[in-house]
Amino acid sequence: MGLAGQWWFWALAATALVPLALLARRWPGILLRARRWALSRRLLSLAPGQTLSGPSGARDPSWLALPIALWVGAGPWVWGYDDSGEAVTSALVSGAAVLLIAIPGIVFPALWALELMVASWLLVAPWLVGYGNDGGPVGLSDTASGLLLSAVAIATLSGAERRVRAGGGGIGRLPPGNR
Repeated sequence: MGLAGQWWFWALAATALVPLALLARRWPGILLRARRWALSRRLLSLAPGQTLSGPSGARDPSWLALPIALWVGAGPWVWGYDDSGEAVTSALVSGAAVLLIAIPGIVFPALWALELMVASWLLVAPWLVGYGNDGGPVGLSDTASGLLLSAVAIATLSGAERRVRAGGGGIGRLPPGNR
C-alpha cells in the first residue's frame, strides 16, 4: 500500500493546492518576464510590428505542467508500486521530461508539441511497462495525467498560435543568426 492509503498524504496534497492556486494567478506575469529576459539576451526576436505580451489568465494553462510532473514522478510511492524498478524509472523520467520541456516552453511554446509525446507515453506506459495490470488507480493515475497533459499541451499550443496570428501578442522566434 502506498501513500494513497494515508490520511495525512491527502491533507498534505490538499494543502499544496494553495501555492498552486497562487501560481496560476501569477503565471501570465511569470511568462511575460521570462520572455522579456529571453529577448534581452537575444535568445529570440520578434517579427516586425509585433509586441511582446503575456497570455491572458486562464488562456494559458501551461502552469499545470508543474503539478503534473510532480504527480507523475511521485506516482510509484503514492500508489505503492515502488517495488517495480521499471515503473519507478518510467515515472521519474516522464516527470522530469514534463518539466524539462515545459520550462523552455515558456519562451518557445512550440516545444509543447514534445509534451504531447510525453503525454502519449503516459497513456500507454502502465500497460507497456506492466504496472497498469494490477487494477485500481495504478494505471489510471498515469493515464489521467497523460490525458490532462495532452489537453494542457494542445491549449498552450493553440493559444500561442492565436497570439502569433493576431500579430500583437508576439511570443518570439529564433533570431536569424540562431536558425
